[in-house]
Amino acid sequence: MTAPTRFTHGLVLEDKGLEDRSLTISDGQIADGTGREVDLSGFWVLPGVVDTHGDGFEGHLAPRRGALRDLRQGLFGLEAELAANGITTATLAQFWSWEGGMRGPEFARRLCVALGGYEATLDLHLQLRLEIGCHEDFPAIEALIAKHRIGYVVFNDHLPHDRLAAGKRPPRLEGQALKSGRAPAEHHALLQRLHDQIDTARGKLPGLAERLMAAGVRLGSHDDATEAARRAWCEMGARIAEFPMTAEAAQAARDVGDPMVMGAPNVLRSGSHS
Repeated sequence: MTAPTRFTHGLVLEDKGLEDRSLTISDGQIADGTGREVDLSGFWVLPGVVDTHGDGFEGHLAPRRGALRDLRQGLFGLEAELAANGITTATLAQFWSWEGGMRGPEFARRLCVALGGYEATLDLHLQLRLEIGCHEDFPAIEALIAKHRIGYVVFNDHLPHDRLAAGKRPPRLEGQALKSGRAPAEHHALLQRLHDQIDTARGKLPGLAERLMAAGVRLGSHDDATEAARRAWCEMGARIAEFPMTAEAAQAARDVGDPMVMGAPNVLRSGSHS
């Protein structure tokens, strides 16, 4: 047991707002009584922030391109930044994607291992952002989810379908190829193949979703642009709408009571980078 600490003269956020009062913490819990006093004059005492979708961890785990140092050191730096911003529960949104690099399967596996062996001070969770075009990897993905007890999976489709269907060169091809470790022509060919097989991938999704839900995994979809898309994901069990692209898609989620996740910087600026 740790000795109680009594915080005084700070503004404590209660259900009715900020109140000037003392607060005693004992063994990580709010408690009655007194203890060693800490003067918090000029400070606010707030609940920890819960971040349900964060990708800021990437800069800590690879501070420069290719500098994939010991991931545990990166997690230590990540925790310091989260704590400094008042975040006590964080979800790390890690891709399993054809994009490669930090968004590729091998890095996802590395992060799972590193996080599993890391003694976190904060409450850290992993979300797997699954690119649906990677349908040939579904068995390996399910195995990873089961092995590391990943409880949250979100479905993405970032393939540039319009360009590929028109036989045009995808945007940012050279940069993506460099990140993935492929030659541009090789990367282009991979994107074309995944685009051509997207109906096969979509056909496998209901079974994958059903198995993941049976294992207790929470599901969501990312970047829904239409009401039809959001309703289709909802019917499949992906009840969390992450970053809906239009008011139409957001309203479709709201109509059935599905929770939505928005990027805090995007809400603050009333728009996203896209």
